[in-house]
Amino acid sequence: MIQWEERDGALVPVHDGVAGAWAAQPGSQKAFIECPVAEVLLEGNRGGGKSDVLLMDFAQYVGEGYGQEWRGVLFRKTYKQLEDLVGKAKKWFPRIWRASTFNSSDMVWCWPTGERGISPGRYAAAGWGWAPTG
Repeated sequence: MIQWEERDGALVPVHDGVAGAWAAQPGSQKAFIECPVAEVLLEGNRGGGKSDVLLMDFAQYVGEGYGQEWRGVLFRKTYKQLEDLVGKAKKWFPRIWRASTFNSSDMVWCWPTGERGISPGRYAAAGWGWAPTG
């Protein structure tokens, strides 16, 4: 389970006492992560970190007891955008959850507690509990 700690003005994910490789930027990212509302509009210019905070928004519920019921899909307009997002997740997720694995043929992140974070939009027909668009 992730705990969010404020360090040097940024929210940092901490799992099993180890600080993660990503921190929410002050402003919209921090407000988004802290927001108690289930549906939130997140907008901004290109390169402002919206996709980054969406990755961590899904991931913050890993280990919360949802197990296999916690699945997510993240849509992107182009495969290149999806590759960039997968690259960021490959950089951050193993540093926060050492036991997380990525199946590159299915483009899916898996955690030992059963959660699955799925990137490609081809899974849109399934009933995902977390599915932002952008």
